[in-house]
Amino acid sequence: MQKSESGVQKHLSDNSKSLNVKAASFLEHANQMLSSFTVQLQSEVKQQLTGEFAKARQQIEEYKRQRIQLLEDHIVDVLEDIVASTLSKKLSLSDQNEFIYKALEQALKEGVFGK
Repeated sequence: MQKSESGVQKHLSDNSKSLNVKAASFLEHANQMLSSFTVQLQSEVKQQLTGEFAKARQQIEEYKRQRIQLLEDHIVDVLEDIVASTLSKKLSLSDQNEFIYKALEQALKEGVFGK
């Protein structure tokens, strides 16, 4: 009876050791897979963010280009108005300079050049 108990104990001990080894192996494999998944996910997120940043930069540049064009168009319109007003009147050179300066100042106050 003692031999059979001893055999059962040995068998249980062997099973426990085997189970510990398999659990450790399983955990190591799961850890490796999780690490691999994390690296892959980081790479994909980085790639997506890089694409989104490039798209945002492109949109910003396009917006900036449109705003500059709008400002240039307004400047031309304001100068055309100033020149038309100036040419329709006979003014001395200093009066013309003062008139142009005041007209530009007024246009600036009115927000013609944008904000």
